[in-house]
Amino acid sequence: DLWGGTQKKNVTLNVHWSPRIQTPPNNRVAVVTTNVAFHCVVSSHPRATITWLKNDSELPTGGTRIFTSQGGQKLHIDDVRPQDAGIYRCVAGNYVGGANEWATLRVVV
Repeated sequence: DLWGGTQKKNVTLNVHWSPRIQTPPNNRVAVVTTNVAFHCVVSSHPRATITWLKNDSELPTGGTRIFTSQGGQKLHIDDVRPQDAGIYRCVAGNYVGGANEWATLRVVV
């Protein structure tokens, strides 16, 4: 106040940061008809939206054979087929920025 007293105020500081991929996906080799998964552990605030690409095209992940879990951080491919071979990219983004990492899937017939 004007006379040298003390005032207290509570302040909330919200720190936002762009996504960082803490654990990138690893290259995989899978035998036809087995299951495989890629992990992409992301840290960000606010929470990043995670999408997966296969050979640079968006991968539909809402099915029963190819799907995500853990908020998109884990990509599952069940009943692997030869056409599943390729480059898989994890793309994480929020309004602050983005990050991406990739890994390959090789399919053994």
